[in-house]
Amino acid sequence: WVNIDRERFNDFLSIFNNGQFSLIKRGHNSGNNFEFAVNLNDGDTKQAVSNTVPLAGTWTHVAGTYDGSTARIYVDGNFQRSESGGGLIAPPTQQARIGLGGIHQGPDLHHFSGLIDEFKIYNRALAKDEIRRLYESHRP
Repeated sequence: WVNIDRERFNDFLSIFNNGQFSLIKRGHNSGNNFEFAVNLNDGDTKQAVSNTVPLAGTWTHVAGTYDGSTARIYVDGNFQRSESGGGLIAPPTQQARIGLGGIHQGPDLHHFSGLIDEFKIYNRALAKDEIRRLYESHRP
């Protein structure tokens, strides 16, 4: 669950990143939506970008999955988009960060601006009905 504190940002806000997976809120110049990305061993990156533009001050449930062949993104329990093309997931390249940026080094770390609640990582890709149930049963 995320709750952004304003709708328009020039750049992205990092919800989670460990160099292996990332979940971000994209800036208004890039669609102002969510993106889930998976870095693969072969150097490729699979990115699923949502259709939904979140509203400031509103809790939004965001989930990303990767099953070895397809990256998927869900918003408020609904499937949004996917990108296919399988591969082994690359190992993490940095310490896991929730809301603390970490995409770039230096003063602009893309820290999340808002609230994050009930962040979870699973050891498998959840099915769409599981994601829907999480959304329906755990609303903040």
